[in-house]
Amino acid sequence: MARPGVTYQDIAAAAHRIAGEGKNPTIENVRAILGTGSIGTINKYLRQWKETRHSTDTIASQEQLPEALVSVLKGLWVNVVEQASDHITVMEEKHKETLSAVQDTRDKYQKNNHRWQQLFQKWHEEKARLSQERETLEKKLHESQKQAAALSEQHAIALKQLEEKQERIGELHRLHQQTQENLEHYRESAREQRLLDQQSHEQYKQQTQTEIKALQEQFTAQREKTFSLQRQHQSLEQTYIALEKTHEQTQSQLHKLTTQIEESEKAKNEYWHASQHWRNQYQESQTLLNEKITFLVDTQTELKLLSRELSDIKKVLGKENILKKIAALENQSDQFGFKWENAAQIITQIRNELVEIHEHLNSTDPDVTLKLQEEIGDLLHAAFSLCHFCNVDFQETLEKSANKFERRFMAVQALAKERGLDNLHSLPFKELMNFWDKAKETVG
Repeated sequence: MARPGVTYQDIAAAAHRIAGEGKNPTIENVRAILGTGSIGTINKYLRQWKETRHSTDTIASQEQLPEALVSVLKGLWVNVVEQASDHITVMEEKHKETLSAVQDTRDKYQKNNHRWQQLFQKWHEEKARLSQERETLEKKLHESQKQAAALSEQHAIALKQLEEKQERIGELHRLHQQTQENLEHYRESAREQRLLDQQSHEQYKQQTQTEIKALQEQFTAQREKTFSLQRQHQSLEQTYIALEKTHEQTQSQLHKLTTQIEESEKAKNEYWHASQHWRNQYQESQTLLNEKITFLVDTQTELKLLSRELSDIKKVLGKENILKKIAALENQSDQFGFKWENAAQIITQIRNELVEIHEHLNSTDPDVTLKLQEEIGDLLHAAFSLCHFCNVDFQETLEKSANKFERRFMAVQALAKERGLDNLHSLPFKELMNFWDKAKETVG
């Protein structure tokens, strides 16, 4: 619960005491006696006290009494009241000591009962959390099975395409055997072209292997996070191994094709047609490999999105934990008897916190940010105390407020779009409020 502020009675008692000592009751003197209170609060109540004192001075002048005598009497009265308060405090302490023995026994059983209730509540929450995690894992397992089925279909299609390519290569082999005697004088030029193609292919292969190695490292990191992501990664790794084997088979076939070209380089025109056909087959193989790499990149992106969603869930759980902590503290405070008597007291506390925040906003203190954070925290805690006192769920209240702001903000964006505006940076604050009022009228 947020700390209470000073009241008018505290300010008036301190001012009477200072006046009885023959001093001027200033803000600094009053704050020195009280040891707390903001400048704005002390100034407001001190002004009220001075107005009341003015009426007392008027009575003193009408009765022809010395003002010094009136001040001395006020000081004496304040001292008498303080002594009486001290005496009452001593009597209350004795009464508390008398009741402490009975309260200790009662508090002992209340603490044990509260502790068992907390343990039961934690067990119930843990059970609900595990049930939710189980449902989530079952859903992810079902999605992984669907992805595995899709990958199996793609693998079957790839095998079918490979069989078709093998048939084409056999047909090309027969064609090369027929043209072998006519391609001999083009062997040197074909060998140079082949070397260039091999160098280009080796560079591309190294680049691809580097990218695949990076993907494997990222998959390994993701596998260590959650069991579900590990199963997805294993499935993708198996798919990659299958693709790599397919790529190696394709490379082997290309090597055989190159060897066949070396043996059939004698005919110029027929070799050109055969070589063109081979290049088309190679491009198709590269296209297929690129598609598989693109699929792996897409899968990596999906894993990153899942990781971000998991991080967001952890953040949300962290925020819910702080709300639960505040609610638990409020309940403990109520059970201990340290609680507000009515909502008006909480509203007064909220106003006092707003005054202190306003004072810090105009301050030049180098630590003003930390002080603002402290005062704003007290303000939020006071608002939470008001929700707790009124039996209103704080998280549900925040969600409703956020949803209402979202509806109104979307209405503001729509109004700005109707006026041909991409944003509202150039408009004055009054015009912004006009947009907001129209949005409230539109969506409530």
